[in-house]
Amino acid sequence: MPIASAVPVAEVSGIGGSRGRAWLPASVGGLLVFLSGCIDFDKELGEFCLRAPAREVSAAGDESMAPYFREAPESSSYVEGTGQLSFQVTAEDPLGCGLRFSWSASVGTLSLVQETATTSQARWTAPACLGPGETASFTATVSDVLDQSVTTRFSAVGIPDCPSWSPTCSLDELREGHTATLLTSGKVLVAGGELSNAENVSTAEVYTP
Repeated sequence: MPIASAVPVAEVSGIGGSRGRAWLPASVGGLLVFLSGCIDFDKELGEFCLRAPAREVSAAGDESMAPYFREAPESSSYVEGTGQLSFQVTAEDPLGCGLRFSWSASVGTLSLVQETATTSQARWTAPACLGPGETASFTATVSDVLDQSVTTRFSAVGIPDCPSWSPTCSLDELREGHTATLLTSGKVLVAGGELSNAENVSTAEVYTP
């Protein structure tokens, strides 16, 4: 009859303070090792995060269980037109579960550089100039497995305004087909042209744009 081997698994205390070891058949120990290699621990962690009692409290509105930022960009950064800025955020989940990050920019080009379970880095290229009413603003958002999220907002300054047209004073005579010459003084000389009834205009006007 074959004799089954056994392996020690733990040291235990008995009555009166005596100590000994608990033994487990080697075949069972090998089975446990085999099973541990078949378990997807990342999947198990994700399922644990969803069914954890603390998550049930969080789903009911406990903000203490929501993710939070440990590091975020400064509220305002300086950059010139076409310049680049790098941003990084670090976040934490109270239960240590995985997090998701997203970025947005109102203008310019934003690209993701690197992301881990708790950090995210992005690089932004500024436009050459800003149009009327435009500002360079950004958001970084972190979300957990229950879609609870927190957002941080920041901005960039230093980008010049784009050249634009603005209304100025009207000419004394409404004309078309005229010439407009920029003088060294910065004023504009308007000469010739014709009226709306095709009558030629023989006068000239100088105005400040």
